[in-house]
Amino acid sequence: MSVVTEVLIPIKHLVNGATIAQVPVDEVIYWHVELDGHDILLAEGLPAESFLDTGVRAGFENGSDPVTLHPDFAPRSHADFCRPLVQGGALVTAMRAQLATRAAVLGWIITRDPDLHLVADGAVIRPVVSGDVARFSLPAGTRSARLMSRTYTPDLLDSTSGDRRRLGVPLRGLLMRDRVGFARDVAVDDPALAAGLSYVPGQEGDQWRWTDGSAMLPAALWAGAQGDLTLEVALVSASHWTGDGVYASQASGPAVDGCALAA
Repeated sequence: MSVVTEVLIPIKHLVNGATIAQVPVDEVIYWHVELDGHDILLAEGLPAESFLDTGVRAGFENGSDPVTLHPDFAPRSHADFCRPLVQGGALVTAMRAQLATRAAVLGWIITRDPDLHLVADGAVIRPVVSGDVARFSLPAGTRSARLMSRTYTPDLLDSTSGDRRRLGVPLRGLLMRDRVGFARDVAVDDPALAAGLSYVPGQEGDQWRWTDGSAMLPAALWAGAQGDLTLEVALVSASHWTGDGVYASQASGPAVDGCALAA
């Protein structure tokens, strides 16, 4: 729990990937301080709650009961909380806005630039962008390529979304051409497009697929092409790009679970 403006808010509702981030670790050790009654403590300068036994004592190795192998730490009773427990609504939204403001002060920013590029046989290739189409030039003999971009997680921007997927760019289709007549239009549901993409239907019959920031483009897509190849990537424009700042992940610079600190 985190104590904010005299209420208790579970920290999971305030995670934004910038000022508050959940990072993968091999092991977590919990130290709970139990008082005569539920109260507020300072944990490294941050107001936090003392331990409140709501039926989870067996989840700790030094509890009086046998240790539970898979403990459930969800609250079972709120009657003894020292402050009101808030898990959503206007107050949580306001607190997230304050955290976003603080993130900006600390140097985190939001951008709509996906940093779209190809990595072909280990070489980075930048596109020429016109509207929702990015054009790449692939050298002759390219054996493998990945469509790379920054990613973001929707629920880091909007905690009510419930969408925790790591999303890259919304791909509408591919068009490949060489200079001697080869042309191939690749639909988003082409079986060759698999690794690094997930199917998401669009609206009103439109379709696109989100990449995960690293979509594999197998060489079979341009089999039969001769010489250099032009690859056109058609995207969906209605997207929220984040990078080099709040909630970004595949940006240059330090990154933590969808975040990168701007230099």
